[in-house]
Amino acid sequence: MGQGMQQTLLLGNSPATIFKPFHCQGLTITSLAIDFDPLPFTAGYVVNVSTTYLDVQVVPPHKADIGRQVRAILQYDPIEMRPAFSPNAYEIYQTPPSNVNTSLVSPGILRIPLASSSIFVAGDPIVARYMFDRHAIDAQDVTDFTVQSIRIYTAWC
Repeated sequence: MGQGMQQTLLLGNSPATIFKPFHCQGLTITSLAIDFDPLPFTAGYVVNVSTTYLDVQVVPPHKADIGRQVRAILQYDPIEMRPAFSPNAYEIYQTPPSNVNTSLVSPGILRIPLASSSIFVAGDPIVARYMFDRHAIDAQDVTDFTVQSIRIYTAWC
């Protein structure tokens, strides 16, 4: 058992894996907070769709991060406060165009370049992830794994 003793781990510009347990059992991680600054994603509602970009009205507390590359976009369920899960929910992963980054169309409206056309439509709540290959907690082949009293500041609240 490991305890964070009510500590907060602050991660800067490059998201990283904090805990990566492999092949273990009876593991408990408890009593700490992980705070990403800046967040490795932004979120909001699609307001305009093109074959080469999405325009998104960014929802506070998120920021319209300009000059970034979006590598994944998922549909979000703002009622359940989690990724959307249904037969009609969708998510895309992309290698973003190298010659364009996110930009501000107008105050609070972020333009996200797309590598190819998507099925997102105006009104969709989305989370745009700048990176998708790093997770704060990434366990593999672990049994009896408990995560208690952990606050990770990387969720649309």
